[in-house]
Amino acid sequence: MLDTIIERKTVADLVDSLNDERMPEQAYYMAASGCHLQAFVVERVVVATLASDRGMLAEVNKLLSSLVVTTDLFIQHTRNIEETTILYSAVVWHRGRRLGTRDGMASWLQHQYVKDDTVGGRAFLTYSLWEKRTKLMRGEISLQQLWALQLSILPGVGLVCIDYIIEAGFETPASLAAAYTKVPSKEDGKMLLARIPPPTGGNHISKKVSKYLNDLFTAKEYAGH
Repeated sequence: MLDTIIERKTVADLVDSLNDERMPEQAYYMAASGCHLQAFVVERVVVATLASDRGMLAEVNKLLSSLVVTTDLFIQHTRNIEETTILYSAVVWHRGRRLGTRDGMASWLQHQYVKDDTVGGRAFLTYSLWEKRTKLMRGEISLQQLWALQLSILPGVGLVCIDYIIEAGFETPASLAAAYTKVPSKEDGKMLLARIPPPTGGNHISKKVSKYLNDLFTAKEYAGH
């Protein structure tokens, strides 16, 4: 009912997320929650914590600036765990006070209302339904998710191109493993992505990228298979 998701990271966590490239994936899952308020709490002062490492300081600032521009995340800075706790409490208190009145609840429900919809059809209306939806989503690896995680290694494919592909809304198979096992020949597998019809105004996936991803995800070395 809070319709809120908050991700807390210390500056050290941010550095780790930069090193293992987790942040784009976490931002994706937060966006997929459907919550109207998606807050990203950065705990501790970035400049002071990374004063001795100017290179990493620049990378962290670049990451935070990118999140502001490319996502709907609201970034809030706190100096310590005590301030983070106060922030959490304030969010709960504010939402609780609003939903605890007849007018406040009526206003919230009216704002959330979608014609012919049900509570079960809107996973973020209750925590249990949102949790169920998120677990189901994390249990499926979509082709778009794999593009987001893997295309950056391709020569000549930049982040702008990746973002364009992800936002284009391709209708794709649920997973590469299932898709590639159904192709009648190796050649068809190489052309699988290139044959996916693009959305209106979009571009086809090139044959070169299609072949590369087929070779990548069907290689015996991939994921230990």
